[in-house]
Amino acid sequence: GINAEYGDVTKTCLRTENTYFEEWTTEMQPPMGLSGSNSGNVFVIESLWKNQKQKVRVCEMSIKGEVIKDVWACSRVCQSPSDMAHSVVSSDGVKMVGVGIRHELILVNPELKKSYKFGKHGSYPGQLQRISSLAFSSVGNILVADDKLNRVSMFSPEGEFILCFGTSRKDGSISEHSLNNPSALAVDAQDRVYVADTDNDRIAVFNHEGCYVKSIGSKGSKMGEFSEPCALQLKGNVLAVLEKGNKRIQFICLESDNTVVTTLLLPNISRPCHMIWIASRGVKDQITGELVVANEKKVYFNTLSSNK
Repeated sequence: GINAEYGDVTKTCLRTENTYFEEWTTEMQPPMGLSGSNSGNVFVIESLWKNQKQKVRVCEMSIKGEVIKDVWACSRVCQSPSDMAHSVVSSDGVKMVGVGIRHELILVNPELKKSYKFGKHGSYPGQLQRISSLAFSSVGNILVADDKLNRVSMFSPEGEFILCFGTSRKDGSISEHSLNNPSALAVDAQDRVYVADTDNDRIAVFNHEGCYVKSIGSKGSKMGEFSEPCALQLKGNVLAVLEKGNKRIQFICLESDNTVVTTLLLPNISRPCHMIWIASRGVKDQITGELVVANEKKVYFNTLSSNK
């Protein structure tokens, strides 16, 4: 196998290993989303709900949880905490941070400290109900996963609706195009869209026109199987998949018939739901960089390096 060093412990790829993450000690509100910044830091969205009002803040933090600067904040009224879904994503190309709050999408320019929002509530094409994840395409289009409508919508950087894909099946069965609680997105260099189809326990792949390409994995706990995949990170040829049900991260090489390169168990993190993998590269024999994982209460980090 491939020898890989995670923290202070040398482990062998193609095996499943326990990996303990260090907890951030910074005082903060419950984290609702993570994304990598252009400088190698982490964007964190946090929120505090009290008396039917929610305060939302996006800040830039170091890998170890040190606050660098506030990026954006707002205060809004909502009916209950479950009505709110957040996601934050950065784009090297357009230097924007996208924040999804319920059916509204806010685009923030951290350098100019400007923001604008769009999004209408509803179920017609181009409308949104509850944003669960965001991603940028290579040309700056914004992909929006909606876990209430069970579909993914694409908008231009100016907020114009382009297309949507994904369907709901009331009988609970799985079809090629059906999505059930899509909770995370990743986009590759060819603008293929990888969707964490959480309640269908798979990764669904679509092309840039929204046409179904393939599925990766199925329900289970073996390598290459998933239980509630809830966060995705794509680096080079490697897709990192965080699973809430199995409490682990699988690193999958997309150019080797979706072979699992290594699997990290997360024994000290309860119900993980957010992840950011900051790495200079990710190929089948080099899994390196920084990992930040969050659940609904805390944020954790670890450093991993790989050597043949």
